[in-house]
Formats: sequence, C-alpha cells, structure tokens
Amino acid sequence: MYVADVFKIGIGPSSSHTVGPMRAARRFAVDLAERQLPVTRVHVDLYGSLALTGRGHGTDRAVVLGLAGLAPDTVDPDLARDLPDLVMARQFLELARGTRIAFDPATEIAFRTRETLPRHPNGMRFQAFDSEALVASAEYYSLGGGAVEGPGFEPDIVAPALPYDFASAAELLAVAAANAWAIWQVVQANECAVRPVAELDAYLASVWTTMERCIERGLVTEGILPGGLNVRRRAPRLYRKFRSS
Repeated sequence: MYVADVFKIGIGPSSSHTVGPMRAARRFAVDLAERQLPVTRVHVDLYGSLALTGRGHGTDRAVVLGLAGLAPDTVDPDLARDLPDLVMARQFLELARGTRIAFDPATEIAFRTRETLPRHPNGMRFQAFDSEALVASAEYYSLGGGAVEGPGFEPDIVAPALPYDFASAAELLAVAAANAWAIWQVVQANECAVRPVAELDAYLASVWTTMERCIERGLVTEGILPGGLNVRRRAPRLYRKFRSS
C-alpha cells in the first residue's frame, strides 16, 4: 500500500459513499458532453449500501455535485454545501460543460434499498434521456477509497514489488538498520519505486495543505454537522476553551 492509497483528498463523510459516487456522476456527465448527446433529463438509481445509508453519507448530494462537473478533490467546500440545496430549490441543474436540464433530486435520484447490482454492493446506474428516448446509460461501482469501476475509469495497475518490503514494525526497523536509514527513508524508497520523488513531495504537500485547511475550517465553523443526525459541532467550543485556558 502506498501513500496515495492511504491519503486521498475529497469531500466527506465517506470515500465509498460520497467521493466514489461524485466521481462516477462527473464521469457520466462529462461523457455526455464529450459525445455531444442531446439530453433533457438525467435519472440516477442508487443500489445496495449506497441506497441504504446514502442519505446519511450525502450520496445524493455528491451525485448532484458530480453531475454539475465538480470533482471531489478540487471542489470548494462552500459550493459543495450550497449547490445541492440550490438545485433542489430551482429544480434545474447545469450538467458538466453547460447543458441545463430540469432536475428534481427528490425524484431523479432513486434509492433502491431492496435491490443490488451484480458486481458490488455499492452500485449506481445513470441514465440520460432526450425527451422520452434513452440516449445513454452506464453502471458504476464505488469500490472504496474513492476508487470507481465503470465506463471511463481505468482498472488499477498492479504496483511493482516493493524494493524494501516489510510486514511488521520489527521488519521495518530491521530494514532501516540494515541500510543505516531512518524509517521515513525506507518508506520514501518504496514510494519512489512507483513515482518520482518530486511528484511524491508535491502530493504530500497537497495533502498536508488540505489537512491544515480542514482543521482551520473546523475550528471556526459553528452549527450542526451535515448528515441528518443533528449532531452539534464541538470543535469551535473546545478551541475557544483551549485558547482561554
């Protein structure tokens, strides 16, 4: 497992129920635009686990964001919070690259709680229509960690064998001692087997910057956490208490 498998940038609360569906929806909408298909309506069916827990994980909201062409690793958090509500209020959606369609998330995103697609519990089916004629259909599966299987997504490439493999902390320490390295140098050597060090450093810097921004945002944002459980945010109060002590 590599650092990019562990640290992935994306909106929450779930990589499999939020990030994956958002990526799938964006891919479907971009494909419609690239193929220049006439579209007046889009319908989305969520199956299995996505249907059973999707509302709490914001799966329907993520689908709206993805259909609008937004990506989970670059979307502005304020836009991610506000756009689904705006679409619901206006009853229309601008798909990726500009096509505007009438869209009611309450009816066009269906939670099929008693059905599953054959390949995985986290299944989605997207359909696009011109009037009543079906012009495009695609199925996607959110595999976890933000990974998606379906049209437009390349299968994962098998990574090369680690040059300094280890299966426990003791083995890691032994590898470090044998090479007179610190632990981070062992990890870096393994990472550089699949990407240049400059690319690795840039990715780590982006992860660090994103984490800092998340922390800063959490410390000043009041109110209720999204998800429908009516849980009040605690970080601002605890931060004020810490600063005053």
